[in-house]
Amino acid sequence: MPGRSIKNVNEISLLVILGGGRELFRALHEILKLNEMDFLATDLSKEDEQGNIIYKRLLVNGYKERDTSAGSLVLMQIPPFAEQYFQFILANSSKHNFNKHLGWMLEKLDISSNTICEYMIVDLVRYVLICTENVNSSTSGEKVHRWYILGWLLKYCKSEVFKMLLKQSLFWDWIFYKGEPGWYRVFEPAWLLIINSINKYKDMSEELIDFLFLFVKEFDGADSLVEQNLMRVFELFKNRSVTS
Repeated sequence: MPGRSIKNVNEISLLVILGGGRELFRALHEILKLNEMDFLATDLSKEDEQGNIIYKRLLVNGYKERDTSAGSLVLMQIPPFAEQYFQFILANSSKHNFNKHLGWMLEKLDISSNTICEYMIVDLVRYVLICTENVNSSTSGEKVHRWYILGWLLKYCKSEVFKMLLKQSLFWDWIFYKGEPGWYRVFEPAWLLIINSINKYKDMSEELIDFLFLFVKEFDGADSLVEQNLMRVFELFKNRSVTS
């Protein structure tokens, strides 16, 4: 918006614009892996008049390596202390004190409700899905598990824009599943969140199911490939007897 002050943009539009800009940078992350885009990496590495490297943070941690995994991509967005604290929460906290631990971490990350800072909650959700494991084998009881963390992050997020992106991040892998091995651990937390919230947080379970239905409907074409992918996920749950 050349010539326009950001103060003149209403709050909802501002969240959409800034969130979209963040997704643009993520797209650049992927583009930089292509040999044909080497010139772009060179341009971004140039120094400005003050001697600072342009978009230096875009190229940190050797992200241009073409074998970067999805987990590595997510870890680029998560500060090291948050990664360490997540591991502490999964290993040591209980449902009685978990909210205090999560509140401290979100405060440390300077994430305020209904602000642009909530973009990091989406990153945290992807981190929980892709980069963590349950320390305790049983998914019931007083120990904190991944699905429980996801539920609290969803409740904490107030911005409708980032809440939508958060729910997309929960189910994004579902609509592209072709039956590859190793993805059950990514799907499980979101499904357990739906199941385990039915009694106490029925609205949350219904909200997630409704969103999943609309999400699939939005992406599904005439060939129904997305619907088939979703059915593979549910078949996986059925074979694993995931009920609680």
